[in-house]
Amino acid sequence: MVEKPKRKIPLTRPIECKGVHVYPSEVARSDWWTEGPWVDRFERMVAERVGAKYAIAVPNATIGLEMVLKIEEIFADSIYLPAYTHPATALAIIRAGYGLYFCDIDKRTGLVKNFNDNSTPRLFPCFEAVPVSLFGNKTNVEGVIVEDAACSLGTEGVGDDHTCVFSFHPRKIISTGEGGMITTNDHGLAKELRKYKNFGISPDLDFYGTNYKMSDFTGAIGVAQMEILDDVLKDRRNAAQIYDELLFLLHAHHLISFLESYNDASNYQSYVIIVNNRDEVIKRMADRGVETQIGSHCLPTLEEFEEWVDIDKHFPGAEFAASHYLTLPLYYGIKEEDQEYVVNCLTEVLEDIEERRK
Repeated sequence: MVEKPKRKIPLTRPIECKGVHVYPSEVARSDWWTEGPWVDRFERMVAERVGAKYAIAVPNATIGLEMVLKIEEIFADSIYLPAYTHPATALAIIRAGYGLYFCDIDKRTGLVKNFNDNSTPRLFPCFEAVPVSLFGNKTNVEGVIVEDAACSLGTEGVGDDHTCVFSFHPRKIISTGEGGMITTNDHGLAKELRKYKNFGISPDLDFYGTNYKMSDFTGAIGVAQMEILDDVLKDRRNAAQIYDELLFLLHAHHLISFLESYNDASNYQSYVIIVNNRDEVIKRMADRGVETQIGSHCLPTLEEFEEWVDIDKHFPGAEFAASHYLTLPLYYGIKEEDQEYVVNCLTEVLEDIEERRK
């Protein structure tokens, strides 16, 4: 008989705060359940936080990215995209009518190295790039139409320059269940986005859009979460520092590597390390009651995107990340004793795998 694990530590947990329970009740007692005053308040809070002039609420970040790519005037037939990211980013690009051109990543950071390099083909006029701030780490890419910043609300310097799209999925920094937000400094783009998501309605009844509005219930939850964002960020950064300290010996013994893209600006949407035998580690951590997960996906190796990949094209950085990146439990309110348990379990697993390898 397999012994039951001593603890159950999930990868993430939804944030509990008073407003999450109170504010939706206020919406229920009001006369306005669809997009209204709470969504407007939510938008203003996000815009102010990231340093953008405008914020436009949408049902999720995937839709938000698709909307921007459809509405912006892009003189390109294909979009450069990191080879290592969530499929949603690529699907939004395809649905907006563009082809894909995958760029490899630096396996040490998870980020594309050369979007701004003069040798990068992106500079040809038939291409544009969509950078991805993976795991809440700033890309430092400039001069792009839009950034997939789904993971990066609260990461310093993300959202104050070019147009960004944020996600409020349960695994993100704040969550409304589902939901997203486009932030931009472009008045014309903001105006067109608002029209598009409301069936394209304008004073001259120019119908060309669709219904991508957010309910006021969702907006109310977003307001409640934004009110405690500073506390959430402080807690996550503190938890990440604890992991750094607890994992030091594993790093010193070359059983793990730290991802090099994290810094003081990061929001630590995910805490990702690099390990060998990653899939076996996930299974054996689960046996001990600890939920871990992969980092993301190497899109060129997925059947859904094979038509966008040259047969002789290889992506060693993305392929490495897809088999070595491991996400550890990290959420608002995680206890230090639980982090110690996670690292103790990881130490046992990695040392046992290493011993059997010898």
